[in-house]
Amino acid sequence: MRPETPPRTHDLIILMKKGKPPLSEQQQEIVGSFAIMGVATRYPVSLSPALKQYSKDIAKEYLDRAQEVIECLRRGL
Repeated sequence: MRPETPPRTHDLIILMKKGKPPLSEQQQEIVGSFAIMGVATRYPVSLSPALKQYSKDIAKEYLDRAQEVIECLRRGL
C-alpha cells in the first residue's frame, strides 16, 4: 500500500498534525512559531516589518532551533 501524499500547503501546523512527527512539546511550539513567521516573510508587503522585528541574533537562534527539529525528524525517519 502506498503512503498517503502529504497535503499541498505551507502550513507547518497542518503538516505536523497530519504526519505526527516524534517531536517534543517544545519542538512543536518552535514549529508553530515558524509557521507564524513564514506568513510574515512570504509576502513582500510583510517582509520589511519582519526584517525589523527579527534581528540577526534572533534569526540565528531560530536557525539553531530549526536545525534541532530537523535532526530530530531525521532520527525519527
